Amino acid sequence: MPRNSFIPPKFTHHRASGQARVRIGGVDRYLGEWGSREALDSYADLLKSRANPDSEGSTVQRAEVATGQGTPLGKIAVEFLAWARGYYTKAGAETSEIAVIRHVLRRLCAEHARTPATAFTARTFKEFRAGQIEAGRSRSGINRDHRIIARMLRWAASEELVPASIADGVRMVPALRAGRTAAKELPAVKPVDDETVSRTLAAIKDPGIATLLRVQRLCGARIGEMLAITRDGLDTTGDDVWRFEYREHKTAHKGKARTIYFGARCIELLRPIIMKTTPAGKLFPYRADSIRNTIKRAAIRAGVEPWTPHQLRHARATELRREAGLSAAQVTLGHANISMTQHYAEANESLALDIARKLG
Repeated sequence: MPRNSFIPPKFTHHRASGQARVRIGGVDRYLGEWGSREALDSYADLLKSRANPDSEGSTVQRAEVATGQGTPLGKIAVEFLAWARGYYTKAGAETSEIAVIRHVLRRLCAEHARTPATAFTARTFKEFRAGQIEAGRSRSGINRDHRIIARMLRWAASEELVPASIADGVRMVPALRAGRTAAKELPAVKPVDDETVSRTLAAIKDPGIATLLRVQRLCGARIGEMLAITRDGLDTTGDDVWRFEYREHKTAHKGKARTIYFGARCIELLRPIIMKTTPAGKLFPYRADSIRNTIKRAAIRAGVEPWTPHQLRHARATELRREAGLSAAQVTLGHANISMTQHYAEANESLALDIARKLG
């Protein structure tokens, strides 16, 4: 009988999940909670089957690894999140997509952490989605979860952790359509009016945040783009227009360039900031969440409805569409697709009313 050269895999602690883990052939297998009897028994069974490769149990185990059968969705979610944290990065930092993915996976695992991957069919997903609708979640939120879950399963299929048929089945489930589902609709994000902005800014105690918001209203940048502006990256050689070109931005992975242009009013606001900023320093050293909280508190003090920096971008988009057309709004806002610009820019109702008065 030929000698068995089996080398036992290391029994390790996967701290992110709290699971016991072994790695076989480059594939991680999770055996249960670290330190539990379940994990120790699973490891012992694994060693027994691996040491006797011709046994029936070993054949079944290899089949399970090959097809993803027996791999709980919770374990796949842990591995997918670990991969995503290395993939969704810009300038060496995780993007906001990671927080979104984490929330989606938490909802999924609350019900299906122990569900075998091969059992999570399109029908199972639709049942999960129906539960989310009953829980009162919005249509857009549920559709976003659908996209991320389908993305996770596609990744798992590419890593041979689940059969491709499972990923394809969930991906082909139609998204929820407006007016054809019981899922609630969120109100559309509307541009904030200048009077509300003016009263809020007057109540903001930090002049740096007030300046940031005034510049954002004029240039239409995303809040993340405003926070990324550095003094040494700002091209101030133009007499009437300054510019800032981003190396890392939202659509960089699509090969798109992103440049923000600052006109005379922006330049007037930015000059004092530049004088106080170090060459490599950021013009606005704040966090996005602290800015949102500052706006909310100031709006309450001013007696107006709270709003977000995102609504400033909508306001600029609507203004650009009215004054310069949709293409100008697309270029200024940095949208890869003009349909996104149409979503941001409110239709010019006053123009339609004027045409109706003259021609209707």
